This record gives sequence, structure tokens and C-alpha cells, in this order.
Amino acid sequence: MFKKLKILFFNLFQLLLKVLPSTYACFLSNLRQTIMRRKIKFFYLRDKNLFKVESNFFTMFFNDKMRGFNTYAYGIKNRAQSLADTYHLNKLWIQPKKYSRTER
Repeated sequence: MFKKLKILFFNLFQLLLKVLPSTYACFLSNLRQTIMRRKIKFFYLRDKNLFKVESNFFTMFFNDKMRGFNTYAYGIKNRAQSLADTYHLNKLWIQPKKYSRTER
């Protein structure tokens, strides 16, 4: 019962974010992040028509409101780790190139 109620509230929240103007959607998303005790802030840059997310001294920009809110809901580092896991980047070994003084 509790899980279904939680899903219902989440879906209503997502719908509200979708229909709200961008600045209000950022405010509401930031309120949720604060309640969840996450240090993640969303901003809307009207002059550039872009969204910005800041967390732990990192900043990312995105243009799709809902995709960005969902992608960065747990922070930029978490998103980077998710991408690394998805594409198995931890299994790659990249040998650093050795430069000679004349190549630079």
C-alpha cells in the first residue's frame, strides 16, 4: 500500500514539473532536493533557454527539462558513474601517450 502511494505521489510530482513553467519547475525540484537532503540545485537560464544543475562544485547544462531533472536527480557524479557502468568504462585501459619535447 505504501509503495503504491509513493509511486502515485511521484507520478503526480512528475506531471506537475512537466506542466509548470521552467522557473517554477526548478523551484519545486529544488524543494524536493532539499527535503531529500541532497545538495543539488537546478536553475533556468531564460536568456540561453537552458537549464543548469549544480552539485558538489560541478555544473552541467541541459535543454530538456524533464530528462535533465530525472537524469541529475541524484547529482552529477552519480550520473557520471551511471554512464561509466552502462558503457563499461571501468574495463577500458587507456595507455597515456608519451610526448617528446618536439611533439608539443
